[in-house]
Amino acid sequence: MGRGLRQVALAVWLPGVALLAITTIVSFASNVTVRELTQDATTVLEAPFYIGSISLLGVILWSAAVAVCLFGAFAPGEPDELRRLLLVSGIFTAVLLFDDAFLLHDEILPRYAGISGELYGVAYLVAMVVYLYALWRPIQRTDRAVLFAALALFAVSAAADLGSSVLAEALPSPLGLLLEDGAKLLAIETWLAYFVMVSRAVLSATPDRPRAGEG
Repeated sequence: MGRGLRQVALAVWLPGVALLAITTIVSFASNVTVRELTQDATTVLEAPFYIGSISLLGVILWSAAVAVCLFGAFAPGEPDELRRLLLVSGIFTAVLLFDDAFLLHDEILPRYAGISGELYGVAYLVAMVVYLYALWRPIQRTDRAVLFAALALFAVSAAADLGSSVLAEALPSPLGLLLEDGAKLLAIETWLAYFVMVSRAVLSATPDRPRAGEG
């Protein structure tokens, strides 16, 4: 077995097999079926394919942002402030991804840990302030207006969520949802665009590595 295939086996296949094993154990130990855990929600629920499509697009964009951040952070080159920004942002975005994909603050934490979604929102706000403070130097080297635009859109979405009852009285229901979820989608897109620009700046500053066989 080649070195690359061994690395894939350890880093990719082993966790995947472990996850499938856990899935099997959970299925045998509960009323949850393997089908419910492995197949798409619309298939299990026999719902139309378009159910949750905008939310799914948001998860895909979160995933792209994580990949872009970590790729730039671990690209060949000397350690740099921008790489640290990308690394921390990749980890932070991964947390946001899992929260959004698995409804951590909407369903899991309130139901199973007794932590209200509002408290989780406050924790996110504090984390964002700490994030900006700790990484302000590298952020200043970037087009930070794009980052602030993303944060402003997140704030609009959060405000629409918190004020949903007020919006329901002021706006027709579809418009209130479009404001909340539309601002969130635009925020994720802008977040991804910002880190694409940061990663491009890191990669453009990386010296070309000699090809195999070249001196």
